[in-house]
Amino acid sequence: MRTTRKRARLALLTILATLLGSAAVVLGSTGTAHAALAGDFVPAETEGSTTASPMFSSATVSQPCPADYRSGLVVLVVIDGSEYSLSGVIRDGAPYDEPFTFSITTGDRSLKSRLDARSAGDGTYEIRVRCWPDTGVAVDAAQHFAFQVQVSGESWTLVREEPEETQVALSVEPAGHSVIAKEATLTATVTPAAAEGHVRFQFGAQVVAAAVPVTNGTATTTYTAPENPTTGEFRAVFTPSDPGAYGAATSDPVPYAVVDETSVTVRDEDENVLPEESVLEAGQSLLVSAEGFYRNEAVRITLADSEAAFPEATADGSGAVNLHRIGLPGDLADGDHTLRVTGATSGITIGYPFTIGEGNGTEGGQNEGSTEGETEGSTEGETEGGENEGSTEGETEGGEAQGSTEGDSGGGLGGAAGALGGVSGGDTGLSGGSASGGPTPHGGGGPLANTGADIMGFAFLGLLMAGAGVVLVVRARRLNRPLLSFGTARQG
Repeated sequence: MRTTRKRARLALLTILATLLGSAAVVLGSTGTAHAALAGDFVPAETEGSTTASPMFSSATVSQPCPADYRSGLVVLVVIDGSEYSLSGVIRDGAPYDEPFTFSITTGDRSLKSRLDARSAGDGTYEIRVRCWPDTGVAVDAAQHFAFQVQVSGESWTLVREEPEETQVALSVEPAGHSVIAKEATLTATVTPAAAEGHVRFQFGAQVVAAAVPVTNGTATTTYTAPENPTTGEFRAVFTPSDPGAYGAATSDPVPYAVVDETSVTVRDEDENVLPEESVLEAGQSLLVSAEGFYRNEAVRITLADSEAAFPEATADGSGAVNLHRIGLPGDLADGDHTLRVTGATSGITIGYPFTIGEGNGTEGGQNEGSTEGETEGSTEGETEGGENEGSTEGETEGGEAQGSTEGDSGGGLGGAAGALGGVSGGDTGLSGGSASGGPTPHGGGGPLANTGADIMGFAFLGLLMAGAGVVLVVRARRLNRPLLSFGTARQG
């Protein structure tokens, strides 16, 4: 009988020792030397009362519990380096082999009861959720996730860790400006590159792209310029996928302009358009119009090879300069020059090439020659032009007739043609493919300088033809030959 009682007492002591050991783990132990597992432990409430039981209703953990520690959970508070339980072992939802959310049973211990028991007051305390070991595995104080709370009186507040700062840089290609209706490429670069999220691109108040995903630290989109010139600023706004890990960021503004295609038009005082490569005069007054600049920017006009100063212009709301008056320098040397029209802000430059003087060639005709003209001839009056060539003897080479003024070979119309061919060039200077002779009255070459010379030439030609007719009549009478025959019948 006594042996039986001794055995019963021994068994009871063994059970009590086991229970006390477990309670020691749950109710109070040291373990603050172990860092928390990687992962976020976030309560459903971010603030509350220390008298509430439970302290918070539920919480989410972003990582699974380690292998061999997935059978349950225990919520603890660390006070003066020791752990004290705020819950019993939680097994609802086990095994915790993936990210999980758990709830605490109503009626578990309050945070205030644990603090009062240790005479602990206001301050920062660590709340832990420990992953409970599977059967046959020892408790490991390192197997836990944690967050911090700030206690003040009977209130607690979640201490948020500052998220890592991020930066976003924005670039635009082409830089500075683009032409109406053309595309530009926007690129946002997020630092650190590990920060995940999306970027919103804006041009002024216009949203270009609402949410472009960030891949390897970069987000890219395109912007199609409007049909009319405008100016504004691009911005890129980064929003992190995990605000607790990374902060939001906004890029510096990037000023940008949409402009017309560049063009320049130069006119004279009468507003006649002077095409590029025109021959101008030193000191000439010009009216300059140009397009393709930023709205309302200053526009400077310069000479590429001169320090001459011209009045500054101002582009209008469409980026254009209209009929801006300038005067070329009076001492501008002969040769080729370039007028430059440049936007002071944009740097956009348009060139207008022109020439002062004759430049490298002769303007105003298709013929080149010297003061002697293009024609070749002598005072004897050689004729090269049309189909006839002759001399003072009246030789004719060309057409269908050849003869002389004596009429010893051709006679008739051939003699007349010879007479015409033998006219001396004299001083008339017919040129440009009509007849060649001595120097013109003005010593010029190419086409006649005035229409009066043409009239004189035709009048002189008419006199020659009349003279030839007289010669034919006289010769016919001397030879007793009729000029015209109508086929009179022969007698007998």
